[in-house]
Amino acid sequence: MLVVRAAEPPCSEPGNGSATQWLAALPTAAAARANPLESALRRDPGAIGGDIITRSDALNGTEAGETELTGNVDVRFGAREIQADRLTYERDSNTFNVSGTVRYRDPLVRLEGDSGHYGIDGASFSHAQFEFLKQPGHGSAEQISMSPGNVLTLRRVTYTSCPAARADWQIRARELVLDTNTSRGVGYGATVDFEGVPIAYLPWISFPLNEARQSGFLFPDVGTSGRSGGSIGVPWYWNIAPNQDATFTPGYYTLRGAALGGEYRFLTASSHGSLVANYLPSDHAYGSERNSVIALDQTQLGWNTRLDVVAESVSDTEYFEDFTLGSQSTSTPFLPRSVALVHRDDIWNLKAQMTGYQTLDVTLPLDERPYIQLPALSASALWAPLQWPAFRTGFDSELTDFTRATGETGWRLDARPQLGLDVTGPGYFLRPSVAWDYTRYALRDAPTADTSPSRSLPILDFDAGLQFERQGSAAALRNVTLEPRIMYVYIPYRDQSNLPVFDTGAPDPNLIELFRPNRFVGLDRIGDANAVTLGVTTQVFESASGVRYLSATVGQSYYLQRARVTLPAQPTNPLGAASSNATSSLIGQLILTAWRHWNLQLDAASNTTLTGVERSELTLQYLASSRQVANLSYRYEQGQLEQADVSVAWPIGGHWDAYARAVYSLRDHESIEDFAGFQYHGSCWGVRLVAQRSVSTRTGERDTGVSVQLELNGLSNVGSGVSAFLEQSIRGYSASARSGPTQAPTL
Repeated sequence: MLVVRAAEPPCSEPGNGSATQWLAALPTAAAARANPLESALRRDPGAIGGDIITRSDALNGTEAGETELTGNVDVRFGAREIQADRLTYERDSNTFNVSGTVRYRDPLVRLEGDSGHYGIDGASFSHAQFEFLKQPGHGSAEQISMSPGNVLTLRRVTYTSCPAARADWQIRARELVLDTNTSRGVGYGATVDFEGVPIAYLPWISFPLNEARQSGFLFPDVGTSGRSGGSIGVPWYWNIAPNQDATFTPGYYTLRGAALGGEYRFLTASSHGSLVANYLPSDHAYGSERNSVIALDQTQLGWNTRLDVVAESVSDTEYFEDFTLGSQSTSTPFLPRSVALVHRDDIWNLKAQMTGYQTLDVTLPLDERPYIQLPALSASALWAPLQWPAFRTGFDSELTDFTRATGETGWRLDARPQLGLDVTGPGYFLRPSVAWDYTRYALRDAPTADTSPSRSLPILDFDAGLQFERQGSAAALRNVTLEPRIMYVYIPYRDQSNLPVFDTGAPDPNLIELFRPNRFVGLDRIGDANAVTLGVTTQVFESASGVRYLSATVGQSYYLQRARVTLPAQPTNPLGAASSNATSSLIGQLILTAWRHWNLQLDAASNTTLTGVERSELTLQYLASSRQVANLSYRYEQGQLEQADVSVAWPIGGHWDAYARAVYSLRDHESIEDFAGFQYHGSCWGVRLVAQRSVSTRTGERDTGVSVQLELNGLSNVGSGVSAFLEQSIRGYSASARSGPTQAPTL
């Protein structure tokens, strides 16, 4: 084999012979012309850098400027290399032609064909196969042209990002332009084949060559339901900027007609939010246009101030019943609409808010629907003097106008100054406090002549706790704590039966409410109290990491006198206090975490004197990974519901996952929601299918549906409604763990 390096000095005799002799015989008017290949390649902008090395078995040259290398030809220039059986160099055009078995390689792509040429204006190869080296993608074409800027133009081409051993999907196109600099491919006259079956003919297609977000159409979302018929949506993804994107989804329902959906998302240094909207210009089944809008925004305005916006709206009360997967449609009674300006610093917490609701549950009486709060102004402050850091002084205040179409409305002013101590040390805390609460109303449409009722009373509470800790094993691997807590509350009785009820109710019995001074939620009622609350908690921690394995708490309140303040239509003694030593419900909580992938939480409230178990909720979870999870839940509320909920997402073999969920009402002896499905995730494609049946209306009607999501890795790999539905329905499951980063082709 003959080897020539561009740096070798010229000699004197022209003629046939070895490559070294030929290079030595070329005209020597300038050193740059001593090696014609070097001269041509040096002028190629893409070949600058590195030695130019030529290898071949034989070389023939003429004074006319043509040079021929034959037999194992290998030309290397910088990071590029061309191999061929035969190479002919033309000095006039600064190009060379190659034939035989031709191979080309650079840092981005590798080609192999039967002939071609290379010059300063690019390269061309015939009957070639190609493979990208920095991203998945390979194929074949009758002709490949490559510009100096690494843009490949392929004619009569087949392309895929699947492994070469199994091309499950591929694009066949009349022409394909692959820009490795922008990682974008554009095809003309293209057919997408999946498992050998054409699934789409596309006059024009654009797709990404890597996993970066890119604009374009996504593969359709296909499904069917009993209420809307068959459906198809073709999302178009717009990568507006690194911090903005949008998705537009034109679609069609066989029973309802055309639809258009859209989602816009943004994220800046000071704000983030989204806008989701859907529109049907004419719903054939419903008889009018229909729409929904959800807008979310949180903007930091500086000076510890932010603006929060939440706005949800639908065109009619049956919208979710017709267009929502699962039983969500029957469990959404209201849609919130709120704008809030919030300021928080080390002392102050200020808020100005406007809140309204759209009522979807039309079975609710007008006088039981929520009030519009326009405006709701609140201010609170807390001071801790540097001289006495344990001393606390502050106040809470609120001014709100409650309006509604039916019933009494009006303004409510509440102000509560307070003093207290916070003495905290290793293993103990002590927090006594005293407050005075004043509430006054200015009512409209009041049922009595008193339009300005008021209330004024003191609130005293004393909260203290201890924490004992010891090593839980001889090896000192775990620590065990015992944490007793006591709280005393005194609030004198005030007759509040003349006060309206705007936003106040009785809370569910739980540990948080057990250690609150007021047994009501809201400011329209402050319950009289002379009570002691006792609780004890034990926890088990891993000594080295601090990971908590177990937490168990039990608590109960003991009433030293009968409670008298109630809500309208509530029993005189809501907590069952029949005598001076009556007690609240016994409340317990058990939490087990991080034990061999098992998690368990049990919350229960029991009044053994009167009603037994009032409320309980058990959640048991096995979470080995975001794709291997099983949940079992049981919920009970006396006289209201008793439900069992089982859900699972589980790998089956190397490429299959199974999903299922069943929600069953033990009280009504009927199923509320059931679905089952599977996912196949191969080396370069995946498919999700879910079939579901659920209660879809508040009158108990049921709907069935099937949804399908197809993903072709490297062509389309964006989650749709199927993956979002699974993540919402199966606690702990994440579709993104398998599907990878968002990317979008254009069809």
